[in-house]
Parts: sequence; C-alpha cells; structure tokens
Amino acid sequence: MRPTPDLQAAKTELLAFLKQHGVAHVIVEYDGAGDSGQTEAITAHNASREEVSLTAEIAWPLIPWCDPVLTLRDAVDEFAWLILNRNHGGFYNNEGGYGEIRIDVEKGTAVVDHYDRFMDTTNSVTSL
Repeated sequence: MRPTPDLQAAKTELLAFLKQHGVAHVIVEYDGAGDSGQTEAITAHNASREEVSLTAEIAWPLIPWCDPVLTLRDAVDEFAWLILNRNHGGFYNNEGGYGEIRIDVEKGTAVVDHYDRFMDTTNSVTSL
C-alpha cells in the first residue's frame, strides 16, 4: 500500500502555489460511473475573474506517485483525487457520483459538493 500524503499539508502547499501564480479560485468538475471516474474540467480564475492558465510547472514532491515536477493543473487534479479518495472513495463504482470541488485561495478552503447516484426499487403488491 502506498503512503497517502497528509490532506491538510497538501492543501496548504497547493494554496501557496496557486497564490504564487495569481490564482484566486479553482473549480474542478468530476464524474464517475461504471468503474471509471475522471475530472471533467478544471478552471481557474484570478481575483478579477479572468481565466488563468494552469500550465506553470511546480516542484511538489509531497505526492509520492507523481513526478516531483508537474503543472499546476496536474497538481490540482492530484489534489482533487486525494480529496475524493479520502471522502468519497468509490464514487466511480456502479451508478457513480459527480460534483465539484471549489478552491478559494484567499479563504484557504476546498469545498466538495458531491452527489451520489443510486438505483432505487419500489415494490407494490396488489391482490384482486
């Protein structure tokens, strides 16, 4: 079993990287079902609400299974998977789940808005 990085330490470091590169807000959209899950979109904006590119490379050795140098986009993606595996592991199984992770750099928050899909069965018996 591979070691899992401390989620709070990862958040603190990622927020610092994002702030360094002028990012104020990030939204990660994710979706999964049928044993497959992925991030659908990652968008970032500065304080003026202008879209910001996440192509800058950073050195982030905290995530042991990643290259120690990765793009900000890849770092956000890895952080999203850390959160999802810790709080909604298996969101990609069966009917799956989906949602958004909203990162607010100034407030220092990462909020997961998650929805689980499920199959429901209703039974009715009628005797005539």
